[in-house]
Amino acid sequence: MFLRKVTTKKNGREYVYVKLIESYRMEGKVKQRVLANFGSLDNLTPGKIKSLIASLSKLHNEIETGDNQLTNVDNLVLQMESLQARLARSDIRHVMEKAIRCPKQLDLAQALVIKSAAGENVNLPIQDVCKRTGLCDGTNIQFYHVTKKLGQEEVRQALFHHWLLSSGCDKKSAKTVFIHIVPAVFKGAFYEGFVPEVFLLPEHYRKKLILLLACDEKGTPVEFEYAEGLKHLPQQVELLVQRMKNQARIQAVVLDAENYLSAGSKNYLVAGMMPDDEKHRQDTSYFQGVQVQSHGQDKTKELQAKLARTSAGLEMIKADILLGKLSRESAIRKRAAMVLKDNDCQDMVAYRYDQDSNSFAYEIKEEMVNRKNRSEIITTWGVKGFNTKEGSLPEWVGIHVGRFTEISDQLRIPLINVCAEYHYSPEIISGHILLEVIKSRLQEDNNIADQEVKSGECLGLCI
Repeated sequence: MFLRKVTTKKNGREYVYVKLIESYRMEGKVKQRVLANFGSLDNLTPGKIKSLIASLSKLHNEIETGDNQLTNVDNLVLQMESLQARLARSDIRHVMEKAIRCPKQLDLAQALVIKSAAGENVNLPIQDVCKRTGLCDGTNIQFYHVTKKLGQEEVRQALFHHWLLSSGCDKKSAKTVFIHIVPAVFKGAFYEGFVPEVFLLPEHYRKKLILLLACDEKGTPVEFEYAEGLKHLPQQVELLVQRMKNQARIQAVVLDAENYLSAGSKNYLVAGMMPDDEKHRQDTSYFQGVQVQSHGQDKTKELQAKLARTSAGLEMIKADILLGKLSRESAIRKRAAMVLKDNDCQDMVAYRYDQDSNSFAYEIKEEMVNRKNRSEIITTWGVKGFNTKEGSLPEWVGIHVGRFTEISDQLRIPLINVCAEYHYSPEIISGHILLEVIKSRLQEDNNIADQEVKSGECLGLCI
């Protein structure tokens, strides 16, 4: 197909039209036909031509990536029951009911949570995901207002009060909460404007933030706030700490590796990263920060292959015991040890043999596997003036904030207002941060549940 200018004359005037032409073959001859008429060349301004190119580019991308997106949505459909079960297990929907009383809005909020929890593979607008998966459907405006409501104080307070209590914080017993300072970027995606029936090229919105993520000692987020610059950072820290103190008896410690805060306040303490020559000051309390980094995909697959080969080898031993081919304890233990050694799994798999019952069992140590699949960065932090009467300072503190350095727009809808700053209001950005916090908590709850299930399965491996 191609575009052709066609010139005609009428009443002594010359007119130029633009047509879309297609070549085709009929009876061995090449012919041409008109597929579309774009009208007079005088009406095709550079802006309209650019819009047409953008529209064609958008259509090309949709066709090119359509199969992948359908596959991703199919995967999301398969995850639906699991995701909804996780929501029910975490009581998130039940807690949100206290602040979102409209059933329709509650269903829309749940759809947003599920899309966010499904991960970056589902990169479609929220409406498309809902239509293809059977989630609660709504208009762009409805989803926008629900996201805004998630970022408002009523919903956040209900969830954070629940999370603070679940982490052991209440008005009676003191608890230490660690506030991580996370330089982050909010990434939005929208269409800058419209001409009739034609989208303009999508523009990407970026906003730099300083995220204040309040976590328990394991690194699980319980609250957050954000500042739009260093100038507002102390004020936002005070706001976050006071909000938590209104709900529970806590002692807040801010982890300030870059020395953004010159000093603490009566409401919170500041922990700095300690150099080696200052790790034994008597006026300072210390703890270790543990930051976990996962290995690449190739390393993970290699580890999974080793475990698969080990399991296959140990299952063969079980089969030989059943068939009577193996009966001597020394021979069984020697062969099992060889399987572990050959696959370098001595510290990841444990086995046992009971001669009285002639039973053989093995267990994969999930915690050790997780350690093998990641690297840990250990840092030392020091806090001056820590009050042991207002909470205890643990020996180890989890630092799991890497996922929060980029917060992505889960709606992917056209601008509600011509001004991007108005569209991405503080409540909308907070709503998206809250979705990321919920996602991280759901994944952690799921990991704990998986470990409990696998531990139960391992105990049942005995024949």
